[in-house]
Amino acid sequence: ETQPGVIMEFEDHTRLEYVETIVKQMVVDAFEYRKRALKEIKFVGVEHQVTKCAATFAAAVLWYED
Repeated sequence: ETQPGVIMEFEDHTRLEYVETIVKQMVVDAFEYRKRALKEIKFVGVEHQVTKCAATFAAAVLWYED
């Protein structure tokens, strides 16, 4: 069974471990709100100390099969 999931985004001036905890709970809450079973959580996080100038980019490719 293939059903849509959720994408969560979060930023803060704190440690990556804290952000990971927050985002994973956001995913759990989103599935509970939708009354859907959670199969897995995939998490990618980046921690960066800005010294002069910095930028980030995030993208997700979404597709479905008929």
